Amino acid sequence: MKIYYNLEEVEEHKRSYASIAFASKVRVEYEHAGEKHALIPVTIGDFTVLIEIDDDREVFNTWVKKLKESTKVEIKKPIEAVNNIVRHLNLSEEEREKLLIYFSEPTKYGLINAVTNLAAQVKNVEEQIKLEEFAGKILVSRDLEREVLQEVKADV
Repeated sequence: MKIYYNLEEVEEHKRSYASIAFASKVRVEYEHAGEKHALIPVTIGDFTVLIEIDDDREVFNTWVKKLKESTKVEIKKPIEAVNNIVRHLNLSEEEREKLLIYFSEPTKYGLINAVTNLAAQVKNVEEQIKLEEFAGKILVSRDLEREVLQEVKADV
C-alpha cells in the first residue's frame, strides 16, 4: 500500500492510471507485471490523496494505521495548536474555548478528536462539514500538519 499526495510522486508506469483516478475521483484498477492493483482517490474537502492497494482491506488498515500514528505525535504547546486552528478556520472565542476543553489528550489524535467534537456541537451543517473535513485534512495532509502543528509538536 502506498499513498500519493500528488501526481508527480507516482511512478512513471502508473502515472496515466493515477491521472485518471485523480481527475475522475473514481477507483482505477490496472494490471502491471502480472499483478492487479487499484488506485483509489480519497477526497477530504478540496484535498485528494491517491491510495494504491493490492487488496481492499489495505484501505481500512491504512486509515487505522494513520490514526494510531497520530496518537504518537505529541503536541507540546496545545494552546498554540488550538490558536493555529482558530486562526486557520476563523473560529469564534467561544469555539476556541470549546476546542481547548475537548483537547484533553495532547497529541495529533487528540487535536483531531477535539475538532470533530466541536463539529458535533455546531448547529450549522455547513460549519460541521468544514470542521470534519479540516480534522481529516490534519490526519492526511503533510502540508496542513506542518502549518497547524508548526513548532507545537514535541521534539522526537
